[in-house]
Amino acid sequence: MFATVKSGVGQPFVNRGDPDTLDFVMGDLTLDNDYHDMDVSGVVGVGIRLVWMLVSIKAAEADKDINFRTKGATNEVNRGRVRTHVAAQWQDTDVFVVTDSSGVFSYKAVAATWQGVNICVRGWQAL
Repeated sequence: MFATVKSGVGQPFVNRGDPDTLDFVMGDLTLDNDYHDMDVSGVVGVGIRLVWMLVSIKAAEADKDINFRTKGATNEVNRGRVRTHVAAQWQDTDVFVVTDSSGVFSYKAVAATWQGVNICVRGWQAL
C-alpha cells in the first residue's frame, strides 16, 4: 500500500507503507571497498528521486561502514553512511540518497567480515 503526501511544493512524497519483503540483502551487494551501482528503479521508478531507506547492517567488527551517494558523485563529503558501532550487533540507520535519472545510486562497503546487510526502501520523492 502506498500513501501520497502532498508537500505543497513540487512533487508529492510517496510513503511505501508496510512492505513485507526487503529490497536488497547481503547477497545482492558487492562488499569490496569500491563503489558499485544500486538500481532502485524497480521500486521507485525512473527519474531523479530522493530515496528514503532503512539500512540494517551487522559485521564481526565495530566501526565498519557502508556509504551511499548519488551516482557520479566524486566527493566523500556528501554521502549517507551506516556504521557498526558494536561488533556482531545489528545497527539500523535511516539513509536518504538521490538517484540519477535512471533510478540508480552508488554504494561502497568497507572491507569487513559482514554478517548481514538488509535494505528496505521506505519512500521517495521525485525531484
